[in-house]
Amino acid sequence: MKIEAVKLMRDLRSQISSDTEGMQWDEKRKYLDENLKSFRFLTENRTEKKARHVVQAR
Repeated sequence: MKIEAVKLMRDLRSQISSDTEGMQWDEKRKYLDENLKSFRFLTENRTEKKARHVVQAR
């Protein structure tokens, strides 16, 4: 089975762009949080990342 990673990423970016067209950043962030659970790091700011790492380390 051959995976066409570049085509897959282009298709995903195109779909996300289409879905989020005209949204403000906070709306896009909510969209990403709800639809891309495995890519949460894309919408976290540095403070949230540090807090998450501290909690996980305990």
